This record gives sequence, structure tokens and C-alpha cells, in this order.
Amino acid sequence: MEKIYAPVKVTTLCRYEHFKRCIESLSRCTGANETELFVGLDYPAKEEHWPGYNKISSYVYTIKGFKEVHVFRREVNYGPLKNSRDLSEIISKKFDRYIMTEDDNEFSPNFLEYMNGYLEKYKDDSNVVAVCGYYYPFEKAKIKASYPFNAFPMKSYNAWGAGGWFDKRKKISEFADNSKVRGYLQDSKLIKRFFKLKLHVNVHRMLQRYQTGACGDLLMRSYVALNNCYCIFPRVSKVRNNGFDGSGLNCYVNEVYAKQQIDMDITFKVEDFDLKDYDEMLSAYKAIYGVGLMKRILVRMEYFIFRYFKINVVSNPTLRKIRKKLHLYKVVEKA
Repeated sequence: MEKIYAPVKVTTLCRYEHFKRCIESLSRCTGANETELFVGLDYPAKEEHWPGYNKISSYVYTIKGFKEVHVFRREVNYGPLKNSRDLSEIISKKFDRYIMTEDDNEFSPNFLEYMNGYLEKYKDDSNVVAVCGYYYPFEKAKIKASYPFNAFPMKSYNAWGAGGWFDKRKKISEFADNSKVRGYLQDSKLIKRFFKLKLHVNVHRMLQRYQTGACGDLLMRSYVALNNCYCIFPRVSKVRNNGFDGSGLNCYVNEVYAKQQIDMDITFKVEDFDLKDYDEMLSAYKAIYGVGLMKRILVRMEYFIFRYFKINVVSNPTLRKIRKKLHLYKVVEKA
């Protein structure tokens, strides 16, 4: 049977070193020579964007190692969401699936083997809505030795190097639309469902990103939980995120992610496992996303104040400084 290689889309603007490292790691992946690369190079919105933009603008035409390289240079600033959506629309005219990444990710040599293997395996299974290449570095989140497979299903989502299918994405995009975030936060019944599913981190982050509305990853994670479906994750991360250096839009500074060890094997074998909530996965999920009783109460208070007093205590700069000094809230995972 002929192997199918999904195209990879990368959006970028001015982070030259990040972008170069991302592309070079992709080009070293097994299967890169059979993979089409689509680059969406946005137009500078600020004066400080130009130096990095000019370097990337020159570099994109030297990229090698892929079957084809397609570069789309924006003539005006699209912003990250429009840049990504436009690239997806272009890709969907030729392919039924995709792999996407931002420019701050770095990949294992077997990243494409892993992604393409499970994209093909679950293409017709409505219970699987995405394949994620990243897994978390936290000690408590490690998958217990009792789990025998090299990948697993989880009712979660991570966008740091992820893939999916355009037909399934159509069903998801109606819900996971960033323009609906403010409406969702006004829907107390929906938020109560989030709390019931213990999506407290999602609610907190949605309030945090209220002004920008950049909550696509949070909404995707929420969709998975609400619809009782799965994403596939690797036991050992195929992705290292270098964006926690202060350069990312939604990233704080944290050295843990850039130091994360990732899989260095060249090949990957797709294995068969059941689509169910394994005990090992439930334990890992709790370690990654779970928050204690006091923090759950705090998030409920945050939402109550936002909903009924129109005060967003999460995004208010002054209140955030006070909260930080008092250590009132700390979530290690970038939702």
C-alpha cells in the first residue's frame, strides 16, 4: 500500500532563529523528502519585525530536503489566525489531511513517521479528531510502565505540532472558532459543563486571553472533552517547544520546555491500542491539567466576578501583579 504523506504548514513572521531551527529539524525527519512544506510568511506589523522578517524572507528560498516548498508571502499583515487559516484553505484544495506547527517548535527525526502513521490509521474513525506530536515533560505526567504501547489516546489536545483531517475539522471548527470565545464566556450553562468536566484551566486561560480571543487550542481541548472523543499522543514527545523565551504571543518565560528531551529515534512503529480511558492516561491527565480544590474555587470566583460584575480579574494587569505576588494561582501548563 502506498504511503501517504501529509503536507506540513508553518506560519512565521520575524523569529528567524526559531524558524530556521524548526525547518532544519523537519528537513531531517524520515519522510521529509516525500513531504510538501507550506510556509505562510506574514508581513511586519511593527518596525521591530523587519530585521527578523528580512532574514526569513531570504532564508525561505534556500530551504531543501522536502519534496516541494511553497512560500506564501503576505503583502499586508494577516495576523497569526488569518495567516494560518488562509494556508489551511490553500492546502485543503489538494490534500485531505495536514500537519501544522508554529515556528518555535523543534522535531524528532521520527516526527513525520509518527504523524503520518496515525493520520492514516485513524482517518475514518470519528472518535479520533487529531494527532498530537507533543507530550509534557512534567515528572508526574510520565506514563506508567504498566502501559505497553508507544502512543496513547487522551481526551485532550495540544497544538505544538499537530495533525488532522479537513473533513473532521469542518465539524470541529464550528465550535472551536476564536470569534465565539466572548459569547462562550457569557454562556453560564456551557461554563458549568466545563467545570463539571474539570476544565478549570481552560476557563482561566480563556479569561486570560479574552482581549485577543486566541483560544483555538483551548476550544479544541474543550470540544474533545464535551464530545467524548480522543486525540493521539506519543509516549515520548516528538516536539520540543522553544517559544517560552518571551517571544511567543501566549507564552510566559519558562526554561523547562526548551530543555525537554525528545525522541531521537529515526523510525517509528504504529501500534494498535484500544480507544478508551486507560488508568495510566487518567492519572497523567490529572497531573497535567488537574488543579486542587482551592484553585478550582478560585477559578469559579474569577468567572463569577467576570459574569456578574463585568470585571476580568485574570487579564487586568494590576490585579495579575497582585495575584502573582500572593501566589494565588499557578498553572505550569500553557493551555
